[in-house]
Amino acid sequence: MRELTTGQGRARGAEGRSNEEIAREFVVSPATVCTHVSRAMAKLGATDRAQLVVHAYRSGLVEPGTHRT
Repeated sequence: MRELTTGQGRARGAEGRSNEEIAREFVVSPATVCTHVSRAMAKLGATDRAQLVVHAYRSGLVEPGTHRT
């Protein structure tokens, strides 16, 4: 089983994946994904998931054009 890190969760969220999709990939519950997202938001001072996406791009965690379709 792969462990979900906060950075990986942000990257998956930036790719437009739902909590349920991320949960399936990492074999965790959607509630666990939600907890990771909430913690990332608190650490970064983000008020919503869109701000996490912006941070993921600005920090180089995700690059433009590399998201899934």
